[in-house]
Amino acid sequence: MDPIDKGILWDMRTDCRQSYQSLARKYGLTANAIRGRIDRLIKSGIIEGFQVVPSLTMMMADFVIALVTPDGSHNPDELIEKIGQHPMVLQLAYMTNNDCFVYGEYSGTSGLHKLGAYLRGIDGVSAVQLHPLITERGGRLELKNHHLLVLKELRDDARMSVAEIATRTGLTARRVRSAIADFTESDAIRFSIQWALNAGGSNAFFVFTSWDEEKTNLQGIEEWLSTKFPEDYWLSFVSAVEPLIISIFVVPHLSQSAAIQREVRSAPFVIEARTLLVFPSRKFQGLRHDYLDTVLAGIGEDMGAEKRD
Repeated sequence: MDPIDKGILWDMRTDCRQSYQSLARKYGLTANAIRGRIDRLIKSGIIEGFQVVPSLTMMMADFVIALVTPDGSHNPDELIEKIGQHPMVLQLAYMTNNDCFVYGEYSGTSGLHKLGAYLRGIDGVSAVQLHPLITERGGRLELKNHHLLVLKELRDDARMSVAEIATRTGLTARRVRSAIADFTESDAIRFSIQWALNAGGSNAFFVFTSWDEEKTNLQGIEEWLSTKFPEDYWLSFVSAVEPLIISIFVVPHLSQSAAIQREVRSAPFVIEARTLLVFPSRKFQGLRHDYLDTVLAGIGEDMGAEKRD
């Protein structure tokens, strides 16, 4: 991947419905060139799919990372399957220290407690660390019937054209465009990609960094990472309970990870930094699946008034 590929991935992670033409204008390429790059990212497995993502505010949820330490008595694949059975789990992967990195959604402190209790109760798990995350929560939108009709179609195909949605729902094209604009302008529903940063010959790894809060703040460390590693640094997960930031780097060659770790460790505000390689991850449905099931069950039968322009 080059910097343009990285930029396209980030743009599509924010809104995968962006047109080839708008991306072409941004990167100074032709629409066909953008299409070719996206097709290659899909073919290589870096883009795994397209998805509807309700905001945390809409779901009344938050993100959490759990670091699960196995005791070595069980098959790793069996543990992955067991962990993935919990409805709050979105994604998990083993790291080179044999811990399992679990990314999930939870609703309220009771949800967080239930997730922790479930993970600790799995045979073969010796320890669990829970890190609720600091993250943007997105917006809220009152979903009316025409929103739900459009959302139902986009759930199956987040890039479905306005014309096809109109045909399938019986709504006017103008009504469909209005609904999609409501989703994006409110930041209540996003249309995003699922990516696999270890695919296509790239190598992803984590750097777990603890920092001195008297020397910098969260904004300072995030800006430092973005400036210091503009091509290799992708994103971070920030613990809400301690000064810990878990950063994802993607490099062409794993040998580069050692140099990046040394540079992070040498920063004057860093207390500790350790690098862990991550194996390909498994993805699960999380809370958003049940949330969408619930809201889409509310589609009304009498849609005449909603379908009028």
